[in-house]
Amino acid sequence: MVAVRRGAATFALFALGAAATSGCGNATGFLDVPKHKKPVAVISGPPGPLSTLGSYLADGSASHDPDGQVVAWHWTVFAHPDGSQLVLTPDASAPNGSKVNFRPDLVGSYEIRLVVTDNDGLDSDPAVYDFDTADTQGLRLELTWDMNYVDVDLHLIDESAGGTFFTSPYDCYFQNKSPDWGLAGNNADDPLLPFDADEGFGPEVMGIPAPAAGTYHAMAHYYCDDGFGGTQATVKLFLHGVLAAETHAQLTHTGDLWDVATVVVDSAGNAALTVSTSGLGTSSHGCG
Repeated sequence: MVAVRRGAATFALFALGAAATSGCGNATGFLDVPKHKKPVAVISGPPGPLSTLGSYLADGSASHDPDGQVVAWHWTVFAHPDGSQLVLTPDASAPNGSKVNFRPDLVGSYEIRLVVTDNDGLDSDPAVYDFDTADTQGLRLELTWDMNYVDVDLHLIDESAGGTFFTSPYDCYFQNKSPDWGLAGNNADDPLLPFDADEGFGPEVMGIPAPAAGTYHAMAHYYCDDGFGGTQATVKLFLHGVLAAETHAQLTHTGDLWDVATVVVDSAGNAALTVSTSGLGTSSHGCG
């Protein structure tokens, strides 16, 4: 320390740097500032395999900070099957964003990651939640297409009950997403279209866990080309968890109607699939 006298006042100047620690071993005295610790991200979710017809919750509320508190949760879909449009939506029970809902849309493997931020502005290492999807029962259809901004719709018609295209209740499509087929009140024999993908590349997914005996006709409808022209559509059909067919068609404009396949289910639950060769028809339905 050096004393400097100026007028009636005396100021003490402290020499900082190496001299401040001389004679004190490894101590740094009043310059020591504790190092903040990073928060820890934690995810819990249901074990797989998950159904693509179900809705699930990923929970990051157990994330914590050793020397403070977590103030933000950052969720990302890190990996998914080709064509998947998996979306994470905040759960209403956790306004801070610590929980998200998700509905897997295609069969395959997924990875969700979570990074949390603490009140010191530090980010955690990512926590990882991965799972597979597999629908092992019944009939399942997946529709995707290769042109953005256009809308292709999936239809499944119960022809045994007299169903016809674009008519409820025996056509399951975007205006009739969860009709009651088969035994009244029995959800297992009912089709479900969880969501309608009205632009982008899809996917649209539909399934019946335990279809009643009957004839089911799958179709794909080019509802709106929005002025972008043609698109190649792909439909995958699964029977009891096994990919039974994958088929493609080039749709050219609004109104094109693709006859995809017919599935006949017998009284024992056995299913026989016939892929159609009739090609494209036309429909008056579609965007104006």
